[in-house]
Amino acid sequence: MEKIKKNKKVTQRDILKYNLCEHHEVGYVQLQKLCKRQEKTIERLSKQIERSGNQIEEWQNWVSKISEKLIAKVNNHNKEMEAQKNLYEKELNELGDLYDKAVEHNRECVKQNHKCLETNRDILREHNEITRAYNGLHHMGKFAEELGIDIKKHNAMLPESGEYNEFTQKHQLLESGKVNHTWTIKKKKKDVSNDS
Repeated sequence: MEKIKKNKKVTQRDILKYNLCEHHEVGYVQLQKLCKRQEKTIERLSKQIERSGNQIEEWQNWVSKISEKLIAKVNNHNKEMEAQKNLYEKELNELGDLYDKAVEHNRECVKQNHKCLETNRDILREHNEITRAYNGLHHMGKFAEELGIDIKKHNAMLPESGEYNEFTQKHQLLESGKVNHTWTIKKKKKDVSNDS
């Protein structure tokens, strides 16, 4: 609507044109139209506000559901991470214990190895002495034979060289892992001469 200036004189024509009341203000018909328009606008805005409120409520429900899901996922993830951390810590502790045991076992092995080395040295020393003694006896026997001493004759005089003078032994490893031992003693053969 056009504004009517206050300084301007209101004419009958203006009153009819603008439906002015007797006080030269907006008329009742125009006010009713304005009220109806405002009611429609208020009704439309109320419906829009109600729809927006419903939509906001749906969004809030959706957001809260998603928030709950995300919080549950985070809690599950945290629980899984905590469980994995505990598992890793347990495994690290076990590995640390195993490492300590392995180091201690290695120390024991080194000690045993030193003891075995000493024992081996002693055995080698004794073996060398036995070999030297055997070699000495062997050379002594050769020397005795060279001097004309009959060793076989003297051996025959020994009590163990009686009528059983052939002694043999055999040791055989079987497939089962057992060892089969065989000892044989043969009588001395007598010379049978033809006296007739």
